Amino acid sequence: MTDLAELVDHVIGVDPDRDRVTAAVVSVTTQGELAAATFPATRRGYGQALRWARTLTVDERRAWAIESTGSYGAGLAATLTEKGEFVIEFDHPSTHASKDGAKSDSLDTVRAARETLGRKTWATPRSRGLREGLRTLIVARDSAKLARVAPINVLKALIVTAPVDLREDLRGLTFGQLVDRCIRLRPACSGGRRPNQFAG
Repeated sequence: MTDLAELVDHVIGVDPDRDRVTAAVVSVTTQGELAAATFPATRRGYGQALRWARTLTVDERRAWAIESTGSYGAGLAATLTEKGEFVIEFDHPSTHASKDGAKSDSLDTVRAARETLGRKTWATPRSRGLREGLRTLIVARDSAKLARVAPINVLKALIVTAPVDLREDLRGLTFGQLVDRCIRLRPACSGGRRPNQFAG
């Protein structure tokens, strides 16, 4: 595989959390950090992150190295992919993440960018469509019929990887409201063929 340094000028490392994403721009040439910032983990926040990156880098010459694309980083990864950005799944880091709060989040983003630069192969995040989001929410809804404590944890975990707009719609609801909302989820069909959006 072609060396990543031949394809891009900057790698943007991202350390996502439930409510925020922290990003740092790292130069391919020097591997130095050029800038870092934190954004809300919402569609608007993801847009702000992309606009911020565009002021510091050149289109077609940047890559995003995102941790946890299967959980907290799923929303950002999907949004950037929709915009045609080069997104790399940063998994199995060779060094341990820091655990000291906001300052360490910034350090972890730089670590993600630098480690990605040092790799010979990389992977893109798995595609997650609306049908997948609906499937996971229905799984959680069915589980809620059997017990209470376990389904609460299952439902919250699955919402983390739901499509961004649906996730924002569900955020802040009580468990009772959440279950009621999920019970009313239905696939909306286009042309009578396959579900392409949520209808509740």
